[in-house]
Amino acid sequence: FNPHAQVPFEPSFRWPEEVSRNYYDVTAGQPIQIHPDRALVSRQVFELSPFWMHHLLESNGFVGCLRRSNYC
Repeated sequence: FNPHAQVPFEPSFRWPEEVSRNYYDVTAGQPIQIHPDRALVSRQVFELSPFWMHHLLESNGFVGCLRRSNYC
């Protein structure tokens, strides 16, 4: 559940199968995105900048690959 929500859901709320949920690990500071098959999922759009490019590559495990070679 969203720790920053103004109106949080009760943990006992039963979600329908077709609803996809995102969680946030406050200890690791990372989102947890596990979606069921056939779920319609919206994604955030990031401004194309060196900061976000590095963040997206690093968080998806590609930065190490880029440091070892010129391509993945």
